[in-house]
Amino acid sequence: MAQHFQDHYLGAGLTYAAHPLACAAGCAVMEVYLEEGLAERAAEMGERLLARLRELAEKHPSVGEVRGLGMLAALELVRDRTTREPLSPQRTEDPVSPAMAAVRRALNDRHVSTLTRWNLVVFAPPLTIAEEELEAGLEAVDAALETADSQVTAAAL
Repeated sequence: MAQHFQDHYLGAGLTYAAHPLACAAGCAVMEVYLEEGLAERAAEMGERLLARLRELAEKHPSVGEVRGLGMLAALELVRDRTTREPLSPQRTEDPVSPAMAAVRRALNDRHVSTLTRWNLVVFAPPLTIAEEELEAGLEAVDAALETADSQVTAAAL
């Protein structure tokens, strides 16, 4: 693919692409990542995050899959684990169904901000989050998943 763009110009870019001030900010951010060991911390805390989300998946029948890397993780919510029927239809014009809107409301009511889109709940906590804060957030997720569990088909239980 790279060879293609050696021979064919791609006229794409953003306002701050290669802007010296934006590049300086990026370099400063990378220095902080290195000095504070944020990449290593993200790997370590990400293992905790994924382990706890997997525990929640065992407890909540609405969780069909847990996936992630580092501090970026997602829960796929389903009506039925066997058939993998999504809690919310995918690829519809409105990416937030009433069922997922209820889950998002339950999370927001517990002060947990996530991306909810179709049947996914995406988590991206700050790389500097304290262990206690992560655990408090996961306890809130645990409680909010009761809302999703109420949408699971009776046959799936």
